[in-house]
Amino acid sequence: MQEAAATTAPTPPGILVIPDSGEALLTVHTVAAVLALTANTVWEKVRTDPSFPQPVRDGPRYTRFRLSDVRAYLARLSAGVPKVPPATLAMLARNTNTALGTGAPQ
Repeated sequence: MQEAAATTAPTPPGILVIPDSGEALLTVHTVAAVLALTANTVWEKVRTDPSFPQPVRDGPRYTRFRLSDVRAYLARLSAGVPKVPPATLAMLARNTNTALGTGAPQ
């Protein structure tokens, strides 16, 4: 008996898909895209803004940011004066299980 393969809708070009899991790790380039910053600005904020998510380092060439930290930072920003485009906040709030192949889009 042959099992049906899971199918997922392709992600349209230019759409950034972030996993729904709070334990996901994001590259500096993904964080920069989500926050509409450059990678250099992300590193500057790491050094100068104590409320900015701090990277997780596992070796000299592996640095990532926790998705849960980025979401918490965005939530803090949205509680005050929004510095992140509303479309970015909405994108992070959506269920992205489809991109992971673990569920249907909502």
